[in-house]
Amino acid sequence: MGHVTAAPGRRGSRLVGREPELQAIDGLIAGLGGSGGATVIVSGEAGIGKTHLLRAAAGLAVGHGV
Repeated sequence: MGHVTAAPGRRGSRLVGREPELQAIDGLIAGLGGSGGATVIVSGEAGIGKTHLLRAAAGLAVGHGV
């Protein structure tokens, strides 16, 4: 999958080392089809990149038209 640019407000910022998590979220988004949605829980210690991951996931959702 490579690196994903995270958020519009963080130019040049790259998501590194979270490809498996991002692929899992991308697969979930792609599988939604016309369903009512899904819930993803992202947890962990402060500073490990939860917000960064979710911003990248939001970009994937937009790419899927969700």
